[in-house]
Amino acid sequence: MVVTKQWRQQALAWSVFLTFGLLSTLSSPFPIRSFLGHGITADGWLYWFLLSGFTLTNSLVLQHYHKLFYWQIRGILVGITLIALSAYPQLIDWKIDYTIHSGQLWPETSHVLATAVYRNHQPISLYSHKGIAGFTLALGAVLGLVALRKELLAPIVALVLTALYAVTLSLMQVRGAMLAMLAGWLWIVVTVPYSKRIKRTLIILSVIGVISFGWATAERRITNAELYASTPLEAALKHFTSDRVYLWQKSWRGFIERPWVGWGFSGYSIVYADRACPKGTSLTELGDYEAFCQRSTGERLMIPTGSTKAHNLFVDEFLSLGILGANSYFALLVVYARKSPQRNGISVPLFVVYLVYTLTWFDCGQISHLGWWALSGQIEGSIMPELTRVSHYKTKR
Repeated sequence: MVVTKQWRQQALAWSVFLTFGLLSTLSSPFPIRSFLGHGITADGWLYWFLLSGFTLTNSLVLQHYHKLFYWQIRGILVGITLIALSAYPQLIDWKIDYTIHSGQLWPETSHVLATAVYRNHQPISLYSHKGIAGFTLALGAVLGLVALRKELLAPIVALVLTALYAVTLSLMQVRGAMLAMLAGWLWIVVTVPYSKRIKRTLIILSVIGVISFGWATAERRITNAELYASTPLEAALKHFTSDRVYLWQKSWRGFIERPWVGWGFSGYSIVYADRACPKGTSLTELGDYEAFCQRSTGERLMIPTGSTKAHNLFVDEFLSLGILGANSYFALLVVYARKSPQRNGISVPLFVVYLVYTLTWFDCGQISHLGWWALSGQIEGSIMPELTRVSHYKTKR
């Protein structure tokens, strides 16, 4: 296999990021947590090492086997379709969670499943949280339009799938995912010409998305947010982000303490537990759902832990990896973005979805591989001619 200059630059960028990430891990108060990541988010150094291998390997393979990307797209759309369809039984019966405990409630509660899923968090589809399912559907809604434009699917199939994903996402009421989907659609409309019929369909779906977004935002307002906000903008952010502004403010205080190398991967979970320990105790053990604080007398206290992330890509990166590691990560993104062959290719609109969604979410083992898969296909200049030749579907202009 011939290794291109672009691939070598990407490999170098990954190496720099992983090196700074390892530095943060070794200097972390809890290096094992930083190395393996949180049990839920699976976002440790090891995960990023494996993800770099997947991204670089996939890029290298696609340079020589272009048609494979076409089948990858179809496979991902099949998976997203299953995610969408599995949400509808949960809309009818919220007790369905597709586990061996499906239908069972947490002891002495009437609104929490045995798997710790709250009633107002349904539907979650086949995932453990509807935020993860929401991102997957937003990505699928944009990927369906890209597949339509690139003639990878019959127009009727692509439009039906796109509508299915968009409607399901609207019913889930995941505002960040709806905003990411609309941002991806806007990018496509601006950069890619479509027929009038397809544009009309896209306008109808966009109107549904905007109405659902407004409805979800109006319905899920934070009580007394205006009382605790210093400006109207902060109050609006509290409503839109479900008061994640508080997490960002707490993260900033943690960042100030370790600005250069951070707290290690999954840094927010470490900072949260450290702050939760009562005065006169120190954090000695960190679990996925609880932490142990110890007094000077040897007495240990168990405290529950809260959110595992700050729910913002930029805040989480700087808190976890510090200035050095975070800048190396964003430099890695720039390397891929700068090498994007064309604005109307496959990777760019999908990555727009990824970036917009992580403004109120975070990198994790459940979704990050999808964003980096999109970037690993950034050789459209050679892929797309062959992909369109293997397709028998022609979109009417």
